[in-house]
Amino acid sequence: MQGTNNFDDLLGNLRETEPYIADEGFTSGIIARLPEAEQLPAWLSNLILLVFTAMGSGIAAWQLPVSKMVSFTTSSITSLPAFSSIPMIGVGATITFLLSYVIIWLVHSDAI
Repeated sequence: MQGTNNFDDLLGNLRETEPYIADEGFTSGIIARLPEAEQLPAWLSNLILLVFTAMGSGIAAWQLPVSKMVSFTTSSITSLPAFSSIPMIGVGATITFLLSYVIIWLVHSDAI
């Protein structure tokens, strides 16, 4: 970064030379009269996030050679005896959904 510019110098100068003007509760009175911000329900914000995540994933999948990667991965994993009857795309979608839901829940519960 470059050093300070003229605006930074001007603000610093104003802080040092200008007196503090007391508003005698004016600001806190205005803030108290403002309506509270409306919050979306948690389920709706989660749904919106998941829809846009799915749309972004679809756009990314459309741009990448996903069909070749999916066929290679599916053929590699389905050759294992334990995974031969499980559709891998469904498993991947379920894992992605559950992981997204857990992360959203953690964020909304202020655990992170």
